[in-house]
Amino acid sequence: MAKSHCFFGETQKEMCVRREKDLARERSVVSVAFANVLSRIAGFARDSAVFALLAMTPWSGAFLFAFTVPNLFRRLLGEGALGAALVPLFGAANKSRSREEAFAFLNGVLARMMFFFLAAFAAIAVAFAGFHKLLSESWLRATALSVLLFPYLAFACLSAALCGALNVLGLFGLPALGALLLNASVVVFAAVAFAVSPAGGRDAATLLCCGVLVGGFLQLALPALLLARRGWRFRPTLAKSDLTHRFAKLFFPATAAAAIVQINGALSRILAFCLEDGALAVLYLSSRLVELPLGIFVAPILTVAFPALSGGSGQGFAEAHGRAVRSLLMVAVPSAVGLCVLGEPILDVLFNWGNCGMGELTRVLPVLRVSAAALPFFALSGLWTRAFHGKCDTVTPLKIAAISLVANVALTLALAGPFSALGIGAANAIAALLQCVLLAAALGRKCGDEVRCGVLSWGPKIAAAAMTMWAVILACQAAAGFFQPGKTRSLFLILAAIPAGAAAYCAVLRALKFEEVSLLLAMAKLPGRPFSR
Repeated sequence: MAKSHCFFGETQKEMCVRREKDLARERSVVSVAFANVLSRIAGFARDSAVFALLAMTPWSGAFLFAFTVPNLFRRLLGEGALGAALVPLFGAANKSRSREEAFAFLNGVLARMMFFFLAAFAAIAVAFAGFHKLLSESWLRATALSVLLFPYLAFACLSAALCGALNVLGLFGLPALGALLLNASVVVFAAVAFAVSPAGGRDAATLLCCGVLVGGFLQLALPALLLARRGWRFRPTLAKSDLTHRFAKLFFPATAAAAIVQINGALSRILAFCLEDGALAVLYLSSRLVELPLGIFVAPILTVAFPALSGGSGQGFAEAHGRAVRSLLMVAVPSAVGLCVLGEPILDVLFNWGNCGMGELTRVLPVLRVSAAALPFFALSGLWTRAFHGKCDTVTPLKIAAISLVANVALTLALAGPFSALGIGAANAIAALLQCVLLAAALGRKCGDEVRCGVLSWGPKIAAAAMTMWAVILACQAAAGFFQPGKTRSLFLILAAIPAGAAAYCAVLRALKFEEVSLLLAMAKLPGRPFSR
């Protein structure tokens, strides 16, 4: 249950209304968290199957590169720019105009996206046909698989637009299950690939790409069906309106800002692909583990907070922002500690299968620890970028993202040579810290007291709880010394240390009367009807 503090001058009725809003917010966050837990479990099953099949071979590098390219644009267009421009305008149209006008605006956005993807796919296919003979063998493998996977980009971006509309309408949990369908499809096709080509190679990588395409189509079909149940019908139109004009004004700066963020990640992976065999796989596995808490805990909080921050001002914006900051750091700090301390057993259990051995996986550990340390900065940067978007300012995050890109490129070029994948991970972490600091300063200048969240009063509580959790995990590691090194020991550590550490963390926060601990407990309980909102 959410705590309800009685504010000065607040009536009993107002307190009850606010309590209901807090409970609704918790239910929404838990809905998305529950869906993300399922999809992340399937995602690690997918990655385990991919590495068990392809190991850290040239074909695994080619598949990961090909999968990175559409995912880069999915995050750029679908989760970044589209959300920044679509959600505030769709929400405003639905609230102040009519549901029909909001759906007409959505159809206009979808029609423009489809036209863009058709034109882009034709251009890419022609370019590949004309220049493929000039590519080296490694780039030819990666490029061919990238062209094959391009339609997934359209499926994922269209799906993101529909999910944004569903979030505005109050449905959070079920739309988030789209990633589960994608991951399940890849696992099924990986099983087929094991039967057809157990040694891996080109045929196995091609079948994995087919699994991505089928999963992408299912990922689009789910929110389309859910939105159709709420009265939406897809009627493509390119007609202009004041909403589409405002959408363009928000979309293109947001696209540029998101492009810079994604270029940051893409440059890292491209350079890792060029450095040495396995470097891209090392960077990929590290990012996948860091994305686990980002997906399960951080993304649901950001998803639910964004509509509350959009168009808000004054006390309402301040309260929504303060809750989001406390909630994000409450989950990001212990997640970073857990990944740093328990990285080795997690890698052993998840990826030490088939053709992929633990000797190769130990290369991931130092990169994982550096990346995990930056996890709170990634979380806060996501929130503050959305806070700017909620105030219809997409230019300021663009400028700050550009500064972060320059810093990341310079650091990557300086550190990648002597330190390989570890240098790339360190460059990404430092650039994330810089972006977080610059966003915080700019938001403070723009909003003033609206973004003051009293971190000095509750920050030490999170620090004390995280240190207690760390001590409990160390005790579990000592107890694991009774087991021989191997899967049994790693499994014991995961099953014992994570629940014990999380319980100690929650207990300390509850004893210190930390406001948002009820949200963490609600996430842990995952109620029987997680998709009620």
